[in-house]
Amino acid sequence: MAFATTGRYFASITFEDQGSDLSRMDVEVGGADIAAAEAIVAANIADFVAITKAYIVGYAVREEFTNGAARTPAGQVEEKAVLTLALSTAPKKAIFTIPAPVDSIFGASGTTDFNHVTTSNALVQALVGDFTAGGFKLSDGENVGTLPAAVLRGVRTHRSSGRG
Repeated sequence: MAFATTGRYFASITFEDQGSDLSRMDVEVGGADIAAAEAIVAANIADFVAITKAYIVGYAVREEFTNGAARTPAGQVEEKAVLTLALSTAPKKAIFTIPAPVDSIFGASGTTDFNHVTTSNALVQALVGDFTAGGFKLSDGENVGTLPAAVLRGVRTHRSSGRG
């Protein structure tokens, strides 16, 4: 893999209404680098505050990277591996979805486990391990519990698509 910056930057601005419903707006930001993009957003966020009745919860600025390696997609993103994970704040659990999963994380073809994730699989454990303390966080800012037991179960699913 050879990920490199595209030189594009984006801001995600989160709005909250009187019913505590959230909405996010993503906008592209100019700037020569991430520091310049952050400065542009900081200098202009007041314009969003002034024009909306919603409360602006906050914003995030990100840099876009692209994979320059040879492109060989093989799966369908409608196929998913849906994992149930134990969080570090037991007994809480989370659902984590992997698009176009590799077949090797499931049971052998032709067996009753063909559509079940092998929770002890090294690829599954490695990815989920990235969400333990000090790594990535799940959407509400929580971490996964202790491996390998944090991967409770997983199944293969297919989500319909209108793209054909």
